[in-house]
Amino acid sequence: MARPATRGTPSKRKPSTPKSSRTPTTPTPTGATTTTDGTLASFPPGVGPGSTPSLAQGKKPLSYHLISGGLVLGVLLSSSLALYSIRQLLRPTFGATAANQYSQIVLIALCAPGTLIPMLDPRIVLSIMGSAVALAPVVVYQAGRALARVEQVQELGPAVAAVLAQLLVVVPLVLCTVNLMKRWMPDQDYQLNGSIRAGFTTYAGLHSLGPIYAAILPHNDLINPCNVLSAAAVGITFLSILAPDEDPTSPADGAEGAAGGEKDVKVEKKEEGWKSSTLKMILLGLPVLLMSVPRLAVSNPFAPSGSGSDTQLRLSSCAPINYSGGPVRVLARADSVTGTLVVADNLLQGFRFLRCDNSLLGGQWLEGHEHEDGHGEETESIFAAFDLQQAVLLADRKKEVGDKALVIGLGVGTLPSALHAHGIPSTILEVDPLIPPFAREFFSFPELPTQIAEARFWLAQRTAQLANGTLSPSESNYAYVVHDVFTGGSVPGHMFAVEVFREIRQLMKPDGILAVNIVGELGGNAGRAVWLTLLAAFDQGTCRTFHDLPSAPAKGQMANLVVFCTPAPTLSFTALPKGFSKSRTTLQVLDSLPEREVTGEQMVGTISQHLEKEDWVVKEARNYMEKWTSGDVLQHWKAMRRAMPAEVWDEY
Repeated sequence: MARPATRGTPSKRKPSTPKSSRTPTTPTPTGATTTTDGTLASFPPGVGPGSTPSLAQGKKPLSYHLISGGLVLGVLLSSSLALYSIRQLLRPTFGATAANQYSQIVLIALCAPGTLIPMLDPRIVLSIMGSAVALAPVVVYQAGRALARVEQVQELGPAVAAVLAQLLVVVPLVLCTVNLMKRWMPDQDYQLNGSIRAGFTTYAGLHSLGPIYAAILPHNDLINPCNVLSAAAVGITFLSILAPDEDPTSPADGAEGAAGGEKDVKVEKKEEGWKSSTLKMILLGLPVLLMSVPRLAVSNPFAPSGSGSDTQLRLSSCAPINYSGGPVRVLARADSVTGTLVVADNLLQGFRFLRCDNSLLGGQWLEGHEHEDGHGEETESIFAAFDLQQAVLLADRKKEVGDKALVIGLGVGTLPSALHAHGIPSTILEVDPLIPPFAREFFSFPELPTQIAEARFWLAQRTAQLANGTLSPSESNYAYVVHDVFTGGSVPGHMFAVEVFREIRQLMKPDGILAVNIVGELGGNAGRAVWLTLLAAFDQGTCRTFHDLPSAPAKGQMANLVVFCTPAPTLSFTALPKGFSKSRTTLQVLDSLPEREVTGEQMVGTISQHLEKEDWVVKEARNYMEKWTSGDVLQHWKAMRRAMPAEVWDEY
């Protein structure tokens, strides 16, 4: 009696086979399989039942790898250029800081799920990419314009609004880029690890190429975000011409042992595929070309050329401009090194302004009064901070005939004009080459020489010349220095390092006066950092701060603060002399100077227990100004939106 098998353990007895039906077994050769009739069929190595197709399967010709590599590079360059330009489009509405604040998070959030999407027809993917890029100027402008008016979005801040405004364009752009990278990256195995490599390469390329474009792309009427986007859309469309017809996941063509009839069938299929691909390329690429080529920018290609009714082709504008009628009269617009510059008349509130992105650099009321000598017109500044800066002339110091001034940051030229009116020659430094001509043409800035230079390098060069004796002290001793590069929307943090202020101190007279403009919350991080940095730079001197608000600011309130410092042990201001200025605003601001003072305790505010005052001193080797001003960006953006109605900000 046979012993029953243990429960749960399969029986080891093999089924019996009649001896008459047994045949000797022959090992199957590698790369072969048995067909239904018992014969052997061979396959190329790595191809066949149970194998995983990849680019490594079947030897591809060198031309295929060169084309695939070129397509990978072309897609990365085009996509990163489009992404950089999209962020540039967001700057006039939300500011440079907000436009880039969450860019890295957005890329990671899109590249990760993009690796899970199956590969699609490359020409369809390229068409989607080209269409998204071509429509970006209109989509981003209209989305940003609408979101900036939503109260709930305003509470979230400009950085969140900037992310939402670009999603309709950035989502298809990044997902399509990952999809193409999965298809065309060399030595790809199309499994999970290969998809991850494609996603990581896409993220690394899009994230790292943006700063390179910012450094190398010129800023002029032709090279602006809209034209760059349209050119990128055209380039993406033409990439489909180079896209190989063969699916890189398919086995290699021309396997050894293929019959001549099979080759003929493949040739016919290739011819049919070529015709189908050409038709598909025309049908998918034509709409992108029609959207991009006629204008090289999507919105409003024609604008009035001036006072007449003729029109001229305009390639420089990214967004609709209202040249006549409506609440805004735009006088000039240009894309420059610091951002989008706009000179316009705010007809609702009655003043002319100069804006850079979402920040007001200055402005003048449209109503003015004639000089007593009958020459020209002196207009009132819309910002009291520029009037407050003129307090440098009231400093109680020994005034001499040869006194001169150094002005870092021109704006609309309010302060240099005031210094010129008092007979003080000024050395004016401005980093943006378009601001001086705008200030001369549209504001009351006289024909004063202005140097287009990066102030940080200029200061380092002058102090080095002073140290080695090639520059005499008489050529560098400035009685007045005005440092005004703090717009609030974008902060050049390198200009607030303690090394910079120490170099400025070396170029000043022993009793000279420095005025530094700050935009931020009272007691906030930015104001605290600048105040403590100035105290460290003028450790043998003294500093005092004043605000430009109608009443004393509360803690955390946004304000323009002007810090005055001197190498001398004391700093005081004289009474306002008669005939100091013809500007009523200037006289009102300076006459109330004592009531505008802010104490050092108010500037410092509350410091965290784990930090010391020394930790807030800005240094070139440890500069956190951009981080410390990130909180002020939200408040500054809200303040700017309150300063002018939304319909005025929309027109640029």
